[in-house]
Amino acid sequence: SLFHSTHAGAAWTFREIGAAELRSGEWERAIWPLLKAVKLNSQDATSWEGLGMAYFNLEKFSSSRKALRRALQACGGCRYAHVILCWIDLFLGKDSKCLPRDTRRVKATENQSPAFFALALSSYKDALAHLSRGATVTAGELLDEAQTQTKEALSNDSRNSVGFKLLGDIHLLRVKSKMVEIAGCH
Repeated sequence: SLFHSTHAGAAWTFREIGAAELRSGEWERAIWPLLKAVKLNSQDATSWEGLGMAYFNLEKFSSSRKALRRALQACGGCRYAHVILCWIDLFLGKDSKCLPRDTRRVKATENQSPAFFALALSSYKDALAHLSRGATVTAGELLDEAQTQTKEALSNDSRNSVGFKLLGDIHLLRVKSKMVEIAGCH
């Protein structure tokens, strides 16, 4: 019907406006058109994913998780949604079923930052676990991986303040690891 095609056309237009704002890094400005797009078509996985990315870049992680979950409900193969959800879960310390290999899903895409951030957080969490067991050498190796992965992510996304916080956390854990190592030697 004419109404249905007009409705679909409006949803597409709003999605494209939001996508253009995302490409230009205008996260806040991308939200309104993407919200309009998902209101017009609640099964539009691309708009939900874009909305999740906008919220993610604004560090509104709860809203990002909700939008990305809706994207995955509409489309199980969304290229960023799964990885960003893993990243957020790892960052927030939520019980995540994500495996480091899951984060490699976006390796072949133009924006690899989410995958590198997720890998870095996974390596950091593993380092914490090894350090708690006194395995300082393994913890150190994992921290090296986490630092390399974080720097790689920041090279593609230098505006992500969470990445800089993670580098600080990595440094502090290195100091703690050295203290544990020194204490164990005496």
